[in-house]
Amino acid sequence: IDTALLKVTKKSPSTDHTVNYEIIESPDEPIAALANAVGRINQGNSDSILQSELEDSLDFYRLTQQRSIRQRLEEEFTDVVKLSTIADIHRGAHYEEVLDEEHEDTIRYLSMKGASGDAPTSSLRYIPREEATVVATESDVLLSTFGREGVTYIPSEPVTPNQHLAVISFESPEEAQVYETFLNSDLGVQQIEALKSGSSISRINVTDLQDFLVPAFSDQDIADRADTIREHQKKIKELEEERKRLERERDQLAGDVDDLLSGGDSDE
Repeated sequence: IDTALLKVTKKSPSTDHTVNYEIIESPDEPIAALANAVGRINQGNSDSILQSELEDSLDFYRLTQQRSIRQRLEEEFTDVVKLSTIADIHRGAHYEEVLDEEHEDTIRYLSMKGASGDAPTSSLRYIPREEATVVATESDVLLSTFGREGVTYIPSEPVTPNQHLAVISFESPEEAQVYETFLNSDLGVQQIEALKSGSSISRINVTDLQDFLVPAFSDQDIADRADTIREHQKKIKELEEERKRLERERDQLAGDVDDLLSGGDSDE
C-alpha cells in the first residue's frame, strides 16, 4: 500500500529550503526499513529536493524521475519543453451506445482491446458523426491510459477514441510521427511508467501528461526525422512481405515433398 509520512515544522522556510525524503520500495522488513528511513531523515542523511521544485506535488518518486529524465534529455537535445507547449492534450469520449453497422454519416469507434487495455483496436463499431465529440486524425497520437502498457497509435483515418485513450494533437502528421517515436523510446517509456498509478490496474491521469518532457524539434528536424521514420516503416513492410513470401514457398516445398514421399497421384 502506497504510504506517505510527513514531518511538519512551524518554521517559515527560506528560499533555498530543502525537503528531506526517503523512498522505500517493497522492503523485506518494512518496520525496520521505515525506522531506518525516519532516522536518516532526522539526521539529515537522506536525499533532498528544493521546496521550490515541489510546487503542488509531494510525489517524490515522480519528481526525482522527472529530474533524472530532464538531465538525460538536456544532455542529448538542445531544447527540452513540456508536451503541453507543443501539443493539445485531452481525453477520448465515453458513449452510451455504439452502432454495429457502418453508414454514410458514421465514424469508426476506437476502443481498447481486452479488459487489460493492452492495445487499442479500431473495432467494427461506429458512432454517428454528429455525436462524435472527439475526433482523432493522422495528426494525433493516441496513448492508452488504462492497462499495463502505454501503447501508442496514430489513426490512418478519422476515428473517435474512447475515454481510455489520451489524444495528443499536433500540427501535422509528420510531427505526430516524430513524437510517437519519442513516446516509445526509453526516455518516453520511463516517463509513462512514472505517471502510472493504481496497484491492480494501472492508470494514467491525462492532466499529468501536461508536464511530460519532450525535445523541442525545429521544423527541419521534424521533416528529416519523419522521412527517416517513413523509410524505416517502408523497409519493415518490405521485410514483412518477404517473410510472407518465404513462408508460402516453404509451405509449397513441404507439399511437394509430401507428394514425392507418397508416390504422387494414385493413377500415375
